[in-house]
Amino acid sequence: MRTISEYFAKEKEVYIVNRTNPLGVVTLALGEEGNVFFSVPKVTDPIVLTNYVPKAQIESSVSFRHLVSKGLIELLTEEEYLELVKNADVEKVEKEVEKLQLKAVPVLEEVEGQREESVQKEVVTSEVGSVNSKVVQTLHLLTLKGNSEVGGVVPSVDSVINDFENMSLTRDDLEYIAAKSRGKLKKWVMEKLAKLE
Repeated sequence: MRTISEYFAKEKEVYIVNRTNPLGVVTLALGEEGNVFFSVPKVTDPIVLTNYVPKAQIESSVSFRHLVSKGLIELLTEEEYLELVKNADVEKVEKEVEKLQLKAVPVLEEVEGQREESVQKEVVTSEVGSVNSKVVQTLHLLTLKGNSEVGGVVPSVDSVINDFENMSLTRDDLEYIAAKSRGKLKKWVMEKLAKLE
């Protein structure tokens, strides 16, 4: 089984299939800050994601890698894509994608309005200037509503802790996580900070 990094190195384009079960819309938070959103429609036909989003934004997305590792989005090789697309209604898929992207903007504003701060505000404040953008993005994913169309799939606290364990976190990163978290994640980060004292 190839890794996601190996896939990006080998494939020029990014080909995906929605593998949610039951089948539903999956919204990806893309780019380093996770402030570029793309909604994968509720279809089992393959999509060339790079037709809509630059490959660099897909590669740097924590959200995308999380959904692939969970099996909710499947990466296809060019050969696999060409085989599947033979039986696909490409025009219908393109219309579904277009419809969701137009719909995503007002829904996003509504979801962001229900939160204390939007991720865009978090990214531009000096408070996050020295914080790893992947930390900001991961914490943002935790705050999205799992049942909202824009929310996509919210990661579990355990998977977030596991992701953070595998990152080289600075004191600034840990203090930011402490300020933005609660429960199990807060306990984990406070233990990490205590070891730095």
